[in-house]
Amino acid sequence: MPQAPREIRTCAEPLTLWRRHDLHAFLHGGTLRAEVEAGRLARLLVDPHIAKVLPSDRRVTVERHDEVVARVVTSAYHRYVDEPLYALNDVLEPFHGSCTPGAGRPPTRARVLARLVELVGTPYLFGGTSERGSSRQRDVLLELGTFAPHDLEHPELDRIARAHGVDCSGLLNAATDGVFIGDSRDTVHLGPVVDLRDDTPPAEVARMLEPLDVLVWKGHMVVALGDGRIIQAVGDGTNANAFFAECGGAPTAWQRYNRVAIDPARAILDALSHRLGKRPSSQWPPSKDTYAIVRCGRSFQT
Repeated sequence: MPQAPREIRTCAEPLTLWRRHDLHAFLHGGTLRAEVEAGRLARLLVDPHIAKVLPSDRRVTVERHDEVVARVVTSAYHRYVDEPLYALNDVLEPFHGSCTPGAGRPPTRARVLARLVELVGTPYLFGGTSERGSSRQRDVLLELGTFAPHDLEHPELDRIARAHGVDCSGLLNAATDGVFIGDSRDTVHLGPVVDLRDDTPPAEVARMLEPLDVLVWKGHMVVALGDGRIIQAVGDGTNANAFFAECGGAPTAWQRYNRVAIDPARAILDALSHRLGKRPSSQWPPSKDTYAIVRCGRSFQT
């Protein structure tokens, strides 16, 4: 007889919400090690199977699926996904009371800005929200035989096993201590959309940016730090190549990015306009051809 859904918490470490229940199908240490040894990013095999990594101590509702995983019925991220999501049974704990410390009072603007800078260099992981990851998940994957101990001697494979890293929205998730859990589509709830003409030149848009403004376009977001700088978590791909072409600073885009980095706002806006072909807009949500600015700093205390 099927068990009723039960309320649990994510334990004191981040919780990975997987898109597929068969972890062995895509988290196979030998396959990932082969990618690393071939000079490719093993992360690229894993990213499509992660929906989100929830911060620690978050309430979720689960139901039994099998001995290895539970189906996650509800979570703070479920408003974005229609597909089933799963979590490892052994990283879940019974819910006995309040377990959402990040859902309380918003942090100050100064605190969020300081945390953003502290996160510079944190590796990129699709869906990631944690600069430390989960050692408990790592241990469970070892016990399951998904990884062998020698696999995790490699830093990238160890990072994947722990879900250590942030993506573009996860950067803001981490900097706000989990007060904001969402993705680029959710930033509109953090502040008003700035009124931008579609012919506003990049230099003028750059001057308009205030600290903690979020520059959003379809599939990515960056956060303004002030003083003409932005901070972002970007993986290897089209965005990284476009930004690298404007910013330079390393032999390849793969080395320049695939981590949290600070860039000149003007260079990123030039890349958006001239290399990615996007124009500014005050319409929400941004289309594939536009970008918008959300004044998120007003959501945080002074």
